[in-house]
Amino acid sequence: ASTGAGSDAIEFDSCLFDGFSNAINGGFDGSGTFYFYSIAVYQTEIKNSTLHAILSASNTYVIGSYIHANTGSGIQISGNPGVVSSLQVHNSVISANGDQGVRLTNPDPHFSYVLKNNDFYGNTGSGIRFDSSQQKQGILLSGNVFEANTRYGIEVIDANGYGDLGWYFSKQNAFFNNTIGTLLRWPTDTTDITLTASPFTNAAAENFVLNSTAGGGAALKAVGFPGAIPTAGTGFLDVGALQSAAAAATGSNAAYIQ
Repeated sequence: ASTGAGSDAIEFDSCLFDGFSNAINGGFDGSGTFYFYSIAVYQTEIKNSTLHAILSASNTYVIGSYIHANTGSGIQISGNPGVVSSLQVHNSVISANGDQGVRLTNPDPHFSYVLKNNDFYGNTGSGIRFDSSQQKQGILLSGNVFEANTRYGIEVIDANGYGDLGWYFSKQNAFFNNTIGTLLRWPTDTTDITLTASPFTNAAAENFVLNSTAGGGAALKAVGFPGAIPTAGTGFLDVGALQSAAAAATGSNAAYIQ
């Protein structure tokens, strides 16, 4: 639907895309021209695309968005010809897409990925899939929830596994009921969270607020990364896209006068 002219940066804020082919096309045309050099998507819903919700080869930022029920992948990165670029996805829900939640087919060594505090739910493929065996600058996956994806939570296609993906950081990711398995060729970490119940209030009805079920949402509250910052203090970040409400303050407005 939306395409650029090769020198553009574009921002989508509080938009709805419904029923396009590629709702946002930031790809590379193969002749040296990007459709967009940089894409930012905030507080936006993308659904019912006949191909992918977002197809990009450039800097792509997705924050606080809902990407669901698209025929292809929620986000597909592919075709970058050697320009330093980044994919960042934060506090977003990527669910019920017909291919992968996020598919990273990009073969270029200059691309880096940061996916933090997202929900990957019910995608027909895997929550996140790495297709390429080429080196990457870096990959950070932290505080994500992977539930009910038809393949894996995180999948690496190359037989050499994550070793060909370059530097990586994987902390406090949670997994439940992914059909084939939790991970394929992606390393386990001591902070991985294996759930015994769905953490969501009602994902089938599009309510991804954390519940209070033991082994479900309760296991994800106040355990996110970084939790504590050396010397600076301790916080209470949840795992997943939506943060739970803080407990109401207690106390009294009354004063004692002697």
